[in-house]
Amino acid sequence: MKIHSTSGVLQAVGLAACLAMAGVATAQPAAKPQPTQEVKPQPGLTTGRTAPAGQPAAPATSKVAPVPQPTEPAPLKFTDENFDFGKISDTAPVTHEFAFENISGKRIVIKAANAGCGCTTPKFKDDKKVFEAGESGTISVTFDPKGRKGAQPKNVTVMFEDTAYPNQVINFSANVVPLVFLDPSKVHFTEVMKATGAVQTIHVIGRKEGFKVTGVEGANEILSVRLLEPIAGEDNGDPVTKYPLEVTLAKDAPVGNHNTTLIIRTNDEKSPEARVMALAQVVGELKANPPGFIVRVTDPAKPFTTEVQLETRSHIPFEIASVEVDSKQDLALVADYEATTVNGNPGYIIRVSGVTPAAPGAMNGSVIIKSSIEGEELTVNLFGAVRNPNAAAKPGVPVTTSPSGKKIELTPSLPPGVTPQNTTDTPMGPAKQSPTKDATSKTEPAKQAPATTKETPAKEAPAKK
Repeated sequence: MKIHSTSGVLQAVGLAACLAMAGVATAQPAAKPQPTQEVKPQPGLTTGRTAPAGQPAAPATSKVAPVPQPTEPAPLKFTDENFDFGKISDTAPVTHEFAFENISGKRIVIKAANAGCGCTTPKFKDDKKVFEAGESGTISVTFDPKGRKGAQPKNVTVMFEDTAYPNQVINFSANVVPLVFLDPSKVHFTEVMKATGAVQTIHVIGRKEGFKVTGVEGANEILSVRLLEPIAGEDNGDPVTKYPLEVTLAKDAPVGNHNTTLIIRTNDEKSPEARVMALAQVVGELKANPPGFIVRVTDPAKPFTTEVQLETRSHIPFEIASVEVDSKQDLALVADYEATTVNGNPGYIIRVSGVTPAAPGAMNGSVIIKSSIEGEELTVNLFGAVRNPNAAAKPGVPVTTSPSGKKIELTPSLPPGVTPQNTTDTPMGPAKQSPTKDATSKTEPAKQAPATTKETPAKEAPAKK
């Protein structure tokens, strides 16, 4: 596929933008010299950024206020600043009261007591936070162990209205031994080659005497389960019963991401069910790098071009049969591709051009690639975000290039400190929904989207010869 240069208009715009960035101005008639005037300094008045000759520079008038540092000792004396709940079950919250006395010799006001974790809730008795000299009080700390296992060190920080007093920290810990738990706690099949399948085994572990798994729900044709015979074991010094649960990814699972939630039923009245998410990523020969089309243009209603490299995992030669684009937003997407080499192997560069939405927010789309490899179809997601144009000054306009070194577009750069949002494709995602014919044909018509290659509407991308 041949590469065509941009139009004269785009070249002129790009040249002007580049000159502007370099600080080069076009020729202008020379201004007539103006006579200079001597300005005599007035008493008490300084002009410009430097002091008059022979005088020291005026000191800066703006200073950063220092952070107040505590000057008084800790005002509260706790009966015990550390408490250990010991071994506890995961079925119910536990509470401990920390008693204290105001030893500051003054009236104190407690501003807040902040927990270091959402599982912890501190509360003052009767919500009392003002204490006279010598007065006592308590803070009750409640810890919810649900969903936790093993050692759990936690803390609560007490802060005062008077910043002359330092913050005070009280600590507690617990060893959570859940009645029913899973080991490992998740099922995750990553990059399983199509037509191969895979098997993972987790254990459902219970402490109750005579513990049994009574059923498993949530399996399907792609992710099936098989419950094996129980075995005796030990955990944290306690005898336990372990049920192996075999999760199988089907060999005929289609390329894409799949998931399901497995609900495990037990005979333990205090912990009647456990849940585990089973995730699977099935891949084919086609591989995109990066795994998503990243749109780095963040201004609204601006043209963009983004690209990925396409190759095969076994490095076999192939041809692109078609490229289709789809988006629920009006992005004026147009796709194009050209043959290249990727890591010394046959491959393609696939480019997508379009226009960012007029309104701030996330932008999303997808590119469906079909190839000469039988049964191979790859969907590559398009990500980007349009920021509020009033949030920052308009950035410059650099030239981006393809891996081959060809100039492909003039796109605004990001201002300092701003990074694109949602610009990376996660390896896992929701269960794959097989695209219907209608879904893949929702290609937005091109609306004069600038492109530096021969534009091919998504639905009509011819096979590469």
